[in-house]
Amino acid sequence: MTIRNDASRPEAALGGRRRARSVVARQGQVLLDIDVTSAGDIAADRTEVETLDTLGPVASPLANSGFQIGVGGTISDGRLYVDGLLVENSTPTTLAGQPHPAASLPAGPALVGLKALIRHIDPVEDRRLTDKALGDAATSGRAYVDWQVFALPVAGPPPIPCGVASPDWDKLTAASSGRLTARVDPGAPPANFCTPAAGGGYVKLENLLYRIEVDGGAAVAGYPAVDGPRFGLNGLRLKLSRRNASVMTRIVGYTGRELTVDPPALDIGQWFAAGGAAEIVSLHDDVDPRAAVAANRLFLVATAIDDRVILAGAGVLPLPAANALGDGWYLRLWETFPNFAISAQASGSPNSAEIDCGDGVLVTLHAAQSGATLFRRGDWWSFTARVDGTIDWPQSAPNTPIARVPDGPRIHYARLAVVDGPAAVPVDCRPVFLPLTKQQTLLYHGGDGQEACLADSAAAFVPLREKLRVAVVRGGLPVANVSVRWSTPAGAPASQVNGLATPVITSTDASGLTEVTWALDRAVPDLAHAVIAELVAPPGPRVASIQFGAAFETARRTSYDPGCDLLKNTSTVQEALDVLCQNISKPFDTLRLERITLLATKRELIKEGLILNGLEVLPEDLLEGIEFELDRGDLKMELDPDDPIVDLEIEMPYPITRADEADWNLVDGAFATVRLRLDGELKVGGKTVRFTLTQPARRFLDAADQGQKHRFGMHPRPRYVMRLRLRSQWIWVEGEAGRTYLNAAHLALTGPVTRRELDLREREPRRAADLDMFFYLRPKVGRVRPNIDIKP
Repeated sequence: MTIRNDASRPEAALGGRRRARSVVARQGQVLLDIDVTSAGDIAADRTEVETLDTLGPVASPLANSGFQIGVGGTISDGRLYVDGLLVENSTPTTLAGQPHPAASLPAGPALVGLKALIRHIDPVEDRRLTDKALGDAATSGRAYVDWQVFALPVAGPPPIPCGVASPDWDKLTAASSGRLTARVDPGAPPANFCTPAAGGGYVKLENLLYRIEVDGGAAVAGYPAVDGPRFGLNGLRLKLSRRNASVMTRIVGYTGRELTVDPPALDIGQWFAAGGAAEIVSLHDDVDPRAAVAANRLFLVATAIDDRVILAGAGVLPLPAANALGDGWYLRLWETFPNFAISAQASGSPNSAEIDCGDGVLVTLHAAQSGATLFRRGDWWSFTARVDGTIDWPQSAPNTPIARVPDGPRIHYARLAVVDGPAAVPVDCRPVFLPLTKQQTLLYHGGDGQEACLADSAAAFVPLREKLRVAVVRGGLPVANVSVRWSTPAGAPASQVNGLATPVITSTDASGLTEVTWALDRAVPDLAHAVIAELVAPPGPRVASIQFGAAFETARRTSYDPGCDLLKNTSTVQEALDVLCQNISKPFDTLRLERITLLATKRELIKEGLILNGLEVLPEDLLEGIEFELDRGDLKMELDPDDPIVDLEIEMPYPITRADEADWNLVDGAFATVRLRLDGELKVGGKTVRFTLTQPARRFLDAADQGQKHRFGMHPRPRYVMRLRLRSQWIWVEGEAGRTYLNAAHLALTGPVTRRELDLREREPRRAADLDMFFYLRPKVGRVRPNIDIKP
């Protein structure tokens, strides 16, 4: 049962909540029973705290992994650490066959958990602790970790994760929150140590270890019942023992309400007596109190003679048939409490009325500091009472005790698995660990992310340029002769490691390193290839691995960010090349020049697809303007009077004026030319662009035609170079694919007319290109001009 030894006192807590390191004996001083117990507790506490800090709340060793849940609720043997406690299962079992049986797996999703606590075994429960030389059972007991595995239904569609949120689990694992205080009835202090307290204080003449324990009460609704109900403060039933509930005997038979027990009474002062209380106890009660709650186990004693105890009252006792009694039933001695101390809430207070335990000791149940006030069966508090009239309960002021949550039992819970039904394979939720000496770490050392070139080899498997390398270390130091397995993950293309089909095993060298060559299957160049390196571990869960990835160098695997409309729907280099290949023999969709006409004389500057570059024209040819005709209509032009869409330039000899000659100290001579851009106006309509000179520009050309030196220039020449340019970026039509621009690209060649023609039929792979040509202006002084009005 949970710790119920009749010690001289509970373990003393050091001031400042310090943790004791050891028990130190003193020469000539008393060595108490609690000192021996504390020495073992201190050592166990250090071990459990260290284990908790090292392994965490729940951990299972790989070499001896215990409490793995199988299909149908099987439980594996082995060890498990819960909050630092070592929990052991000595043999494979099931939910129904474990030492403290539980219900089978429910039909729906469930969380399988473990409940563990520390129990006390004395010679009555296990006779192997007795020594025949003593002739009785008055020997020391043992503490051990007892446990039960149970299934808790959870809500939610499968699959259920290990960390599933479960309000029922949170309620189940919450510690008891109700509190208790104990004090002595105040009165006149004793005259001296040998004189009992008079009029107050603890009044018995024995130093005793009191125990107050919860027996039952009114169950609080809404709490899972897999390990017993929770009780509220009102109606809570308490039990009292002045010897820490340590007096217990085995029930070996019964007839009606007469029980035969063994061992019989050894100390009549610590034995069952008429008017006292006795509790029928099962070895399952501490771990699984549900049966004890379901039926009353606490009775008054009618008669007790040596090895027989007769219980008062009538009715059948909560025991199995006498012939099936076995070794698991006991009778425990309790003190008589009026109605077994059923508590009631004091008027106007959240706490209970004060309960008189007799002997000048008073106890009070207190509400929780926050949240619901909850107790569970088996919650207990202990304290010593001394013949000097005091008890060792902590106080904040004289006779003002501090409310304490139960001293025990300290129950530990762990999630073992989640399962979607009795026939489903459970998901293991236990963290599994390797011993420190086995915790080898696999580290990446190079070779990941390579690309193989198909041209490197004509073989079926193309090797990568760099080897794959890993290292194995333990505690940061290299480990030699460790086996590493190289394998191809499921779904990845076949590959070769060290020229062999996978899996392949290699060993680390003195530096902890191992490396392999890797060759990719050329039959699947577009797929991603992979190889996994992992330690060859002992049987059990797979250890962490390192995955290497590689691929072939292909245009299909190289991303491309389109920079033009033609390739806007491509995302890889391969797609872009395919689109270019499909369009490489096609000209881009462009507008084309079909005609250039000098409107005054209807002279054409394009003939049979050739631009008549270098043609001689007369000033009168230009006086009505120039018209450009394209192969499509509905031209779109964003016109602005100052936009240089059409440039008509003439190269004039320089100096132009007498002042210029004087500046350069020249007489009747020219040494350069300057370009003059003639002013004009644009009109767009249909598929034509018309450029018409302004009146001043026409007078300028008229002066050239008449040889008016004072207006045209100082140095008349037989002909002048004129340049004509049509800028394509402002000339387009709208279509479904966007804008289509003018492409007046041309190549120079030797033609039959001017020997300087420009060929429009040789297309360049551009979407737009300007027209850029020249011709010669030849004035003819004194000739008859057509009747062209150039007056303003």
